[in-house]
Amino acid sequence: MERLSLRRVVSPEEATTLVGTWVGEHEPTHSEPFIATDADTGETVMAVLPVEAPDLRRACLSLKYTDLRRASGAKNLSANFGFQPRRPSYSRDACRASGVAKEFPAAEAALDAWAGELARMLGEIDAKIEARDRATMLQVGSGWKLGESELWTSGVINRSSTLPYHRDGFNFPTWSAMPVFRRGMTGGHLHIPEYGVVLPCRDSTAVFFPGHQLVHGVTPMQLRRPDGYRLSVVYYALKGMKSCLEGALETEYAQKVRTAREQNQARLIAERRQPK
Repeated sequence: MERLSLRRVVSPEEATTLVGTWVGEHEPTHSEPFIATDADTGETVMAVLPVEAPDLRRACLSLKYTDLRRASGAKNLSANFGFQPRRPSYSRDACRASGVAKEFPAAEAALDAWAGELARMLGEIDAKIEARDRATMLQVGSGWKLGESELWTSGVINRSSTLPYHRDGFNFPTWSAMPVFRRGMTGGHLHIPEYGVVLPCRDSTAVFFPGHQLVHGVTPMQLRRPDGYRLSVVYYALKGMKSCLEGALETEYAQKVRTAREQNQARLIAERRQPK
């Protein structure tokens, strides 16, 4: 296992100016596996480790992916797993399981099981980070966390999707884990401009880093054969899940919110119909 010492080449503020822009062509700057620390602080900042997970690959290939078009016209094929917080603006009155959990329970079971293995790997990278993240996640009820590790609440699988520079702003200040599986596809590596590194996202590798903190983006991809793909399976912890109640209490809360909204809508309609 190689140990790297990295220095920041741009400030977090300078990296922020890249958010929303597209990543250029870059080749990986290092060979995996490695664990990298900040040269000035000595803190662990990222890692890339091998991961053999044929069951996880099969699970991801079995899913149906939603085509989300970005303003630029670029496609983002993705599927969400784990749990989702309330989102009243989308009429989501209750915390709930994701679409994968409902439609593909066998795949969700594999994704849940791998949460534990990835948490173990994070502990080997840096036990202090794993312990700190576990303490942070005590804010979320155990029924809303993935697997026995309880480090993450949710995840997304991106299929052959090039993503612009961004931070994971809706997440807790914890680390993310991202196994990658690919065939017949070039590019698709992870550029982290603050450290001037491009993390190799080769087949059967897992990238670990604090996605809420570091700006990151995916380099362009090119399909080399018709059945090619690049799957990135991102495990993360959503801050919105800390307000979720346990079991029946969440259902009861959602019903109260729904009833209040329906009553308000009925009142507004009745007011409009009243003669002036």
